Order: sequence, then structure tokens, then C-alpha cells
Amino acid sequence: MSIAEGMDSVYRDTNAPVEARIKDLLSRMTLKEKIGQMTQIERRVATLDAVKDFSIGSILSAGGSGPFAKAASSDWADMVDGIQKSALESRLGIPIIYAIDAVHGNNSVFGATIFPHNIGLGATRDADLNRKIGEATALEVRASGIHYTFAPCLAVCRDPRWGRCYESYSEDTEIVRKMTSIVSGLQGQPSQEHPKGYPFLAGRNNVIACAKHFVGDGGTDSGINEGDTISSYEDLERIHMAPYLDCISQGVSTVMASYSSWNGRKLHADHFLLTEILKDKLGFKGFVISDWEALDRLSEPRGSNYRYCISTAVNAGIDMVMVPLRYELFVTDMISLVESGEIPMARIDDAVERILRVKFVAGLFEFPFTDRSLLDSVGCKVIFSTWLVALLCLKRVIFRECTLFHQSDLVISPSNVIRLLLSIIITRRETISQSVSRLSFTINKGKKEFFFPGPFSAILIYQHSPFRRIVGWPQPVA
Repeated sequence: MSIAEGMDSVYRDTNAPVEARIKDLLSRMTLKEKIGQMTQIERRVATLDAVKDFSIGSILSAGGSGPFAKAASSDWADMVDGIQKSALESRLGIPIIYAIDAVHGNNSVFGATIFPHNIGLGATRDADLNRKIGEATALEVRASGIHYTFAPCLAVCRDPRWGRCYESYSEDTEIVRKMTSIVSGLQGQPSQEHPKGYPFLAGRNNVIACAKHFVGDGGTDSGINEGDTISSYEDLERIHMAPYLDCISQGVSTVMASYSSWNGRKLHADHFLLTEILKDKLGFKGFVISDWEALDRLSEPRGSNYRYCISTAVNAGIDMVMVPLRYELFVTDMISLVESGEIPMARIDDAVERILRVKFVAGLFEFPFTDRSLLDSVGCKVIFSTWLVALLCLKRVIFRECTLFHQSDLVISPSNVIRLLLSIIITRRETISQSVSRLSFTINKGKKEFFFPGPFSAILIYQHSPFRRIVGWPQPVA
């Protein structure tokens, strides 16, 4: 396609309806380009030629995968814009979505504001505060050139032995539902007339959100990570699925499937939950993304029967695959599976339509590059002080239920500091680096660099009395 022809296309017309633009662009795409859009790869393998030649749909930075050590937001923006430039040079010029785990602030970027983990925020019961945290996070994520955050986590943690319980707002479904207000902070608030289930993004100050991990990740038997949630569908819907309805009503753009299983069936292979429930019954129109190398986990040894893994997950309803490394094999196998009829072309078109819908709604075709004016927002006073919000979180977390503490517990003293450190070290199943700052540190040349969110955030990870009573959790089961 010539540049002139491309500029005259319906999908380039900013005044055309989104669905018309999707239909026009989809009709112009080859099978390889469609599969490229379904592919998310890690930054370290995302060469400029690969992005252009494979028409890659999305790139992510895993933990510690940045431009260089202590790269500032402007450095990230330079990197993302360079990759975006290559994507726009592809035949159809489809922009990439760049993604990152900004799960308590833009926690992977040096100099960004860090907020408490979800367990601490849930203890505040303050939905408006959580929405403001979403707004602050969105500004700092977009300032770094990134369009997409893998947040929020909607796990309803039913067993505190789960090593990732700090990612859960609460064991109480109603509290988790209340804290989904962060979606409107991240993406912006849709109008009452906005179609239910249709993805929404207010503007360039907002970021694509991801409700995760669908569904039941906090309800696994004995709290085993990536384990099996054993329950009736009615309980799964009532306890674990309810927060997703709130996110969908706010126009959440993406949903990530869980590593875990439901009654022995892997969520990444569950057509009933991903397609019949999430897409058909709940009316979700955005795209469903896999977790990191989750397809590989559908066979033993992991990844040993990759064709089976791909066909099972995609046919179940996975739209975008976080490959993230061996993308050439993924694209080759996907093409073969479609040509053999093992994956219907209609399933491919549905997945790509959903991905393109999010890209058009996000305005990436009109504004693919970083708005550099947002760089002034990083860690500074814009609309409200992001640092003030961070401090306010910590204040509310500690004092909202201060009657649960002895007065001596609130005194900063050597003995209390030692008690706090001991409480962190003895947490079960995870090390201090994983429990306190799992998504906020990098490993650089064998050296760990921590972006510690503050001691009071750590208190709320403490899996022992009296601190655990703040969120109403029982004592650990032996």
C-alpha cells in the first residue's frame, strides 16, 4: 500500500466511527499481520526490524527491563518512541501498545512516585483516594511513553498463606469492588451513556488498564500460588467475579487471564469462562491477554507441545498472547494452525478486532508518540501533589483503624523497627524482596536496587497478629 493510499483509508479517518475504522483496517491485513497484532513480546527481543516486519501488536517491559539502570521517565519515552517509529514504518502503520507493571505507581521507573501495595490501600476503604492514585499513576506512566499498565489486580484473597496476598485489596469482595475505582483514575471516567463493556480511554493523560487475573486467583486451595480454585460457579461468580463487573462498567480495556485453575481446568484454556461468560454474558468488548509464558504452562514439560498450547488458549478466548520471547516460533505455529483449520479464521478476526478497538479508542493512531509536557508531572505538583497522595495513603492506612494498635506500636523506636523487620522476614512463602517490594526492584549486575514504598506499607503485609486484623484476616492456618 502506498503512503498516499494509506492516508486516504477509512481507518486513517479520525472522523469515521471506530467500528468502521476497525472493519476497514482488518480487511487490508494479511494473516501474518493479524497474528503479529496478537503477539506481545518483551523489550529485550523487540528489535526494530522485528517490530516492523512482524507487525508486532504490543511490547512489554518485564521487571528490570528498561533502557538502562536508573533510567528516568524521559529515557523511557525516548526508547518507546523509537520503537513506535519503527512500528509506524510497517506496511499499514499500526502503532504498538507499550505495556508495563505499574501496579503501585509507575514502580519500574526511577524517580516515579511509589504508592503502597493493594493490601494497604484496601485497608483505607477509600475509593476516592484509590481513584486519585490511578490518576497520578496514569500521568507518570504516560510521561514515560507507556500506554498500558497491567493493573489493577482484583484478587479476593481467601487464604493469607497465598504468597501474593499483598496484591489483593481484601478478602472481602465488597471492599475489592469498591477499590475498582482505580480503573476510572487510570483510564478516565466514562459518561453514563457509554456502552457497557466497550473499552474507554479519556485522553492522553490516561492509560489503558488491565483487570487481572481472571478469575479466582485469590481463592486457590490452601493458598497455593497458581493453584486450583475449587468452588461452584455460583461461589466463583459471587466472590471472585463480581469486581470484574464493576471494571467492565467503567470501560476497562483489557482483562488478563489467571495462571490458576478452576476445578482443575486452567483458566487460559477455559472457553466457558473466557468466552461464554466474560465476553458473551458480561459483554466485554476489549481484549483478553495471557500472562507471561502462560501458554507454555498448558503442557508438561512446559512448552513441550507448543502447537497444542497455542490452539487451546486462542480457541478458549485469549486475544493477545504475552509470548514473550520466542515470538518467531509463535507466529510460525499460529499461521500453520490457522491454515490447517485448527484455529478458525473467525477467531483470529475477533481477536484482532478487539485489539484494534483498544488502539483506536486509546487514540494511538492519532497520537502515537509521548506527550513530553507530561514529564513535569513525574513526582511533582500537577493538579495535586502525587507525593502528598502517597503520604496521605500511609497516614490513612495507619490511623483509620488505629484502635487496633497499642499506643506503643505507633511509636518510632528501635524496638518497633526491629519488630517490623522481623515481621517481614518471617512472612511465609516469599522472601523480603518478593513480599515487600516484589514489583518494585530490579536486579542489575547481581545487585538488587529497592524502591521501597515505606515501612507502613510493609506492616500491612505482615502475616501475623495484630497487624493482619486491619484487613480482617484470620490467623494463618497451620
